[in-house]
Amino acid sequence: MTTDNLPSTTAGSDALLAKLDNLPALSVDDVIERTLTRALSAGTAEEVLSNPEAMGLRDLVGQTVIVNGIDGWLPSDIKGGLGRYVVLSCTDPETGERFTATTGSPYVITRALRLAELDALPQLVRVVELESKSNPNQSSLWIVAAKPAPTAPAANGAASNA
Repeated sequence: MTTDNLPSTTAGSDALLAKLDNLPALSVDDVIERTLTRALSAGTAEEVLSNPEAMGLRDLVGQTVIVNGIDGWLPSDIKGGLGRYVVLSCTDPETGERFTATTGSPYVITRALRLAELDALPQLVRVVELESKSNPNQSSLWIVAAKPAPTAPAANGAASNA
């Protein structure tokens, strides 16, 4: 079972909600319109058929993604937590495919908002799910710094001058 692990009212959660209020409030109609526009303006068959919907960031646990920005937020019907979720603009670092991911995790939202405030987006991150130490059988979603892929050592252990 997953949880936000966020108290209903704290200075931190109130500050986070205030920052969210500064983002565009999206509507389902906005999301549908963007999806239709993307398909209609595509230049190739591959673009037409790519990424039909936003995916939950939780589907990407263990993977690296580039978070390009925060498109806005939508209301959530999940009880507790923030009562809304954010829509993130992302890129697959291996293929270059752009996609949209959604998350209601206050830990992801807080970090993405702060990265945006620091003008530090786009940012390569790893999506992780951490078990709660205080709430057994519950976990939270986070984004953390992605470590660069290790480079292969040169043949015979010698450094390459290329």
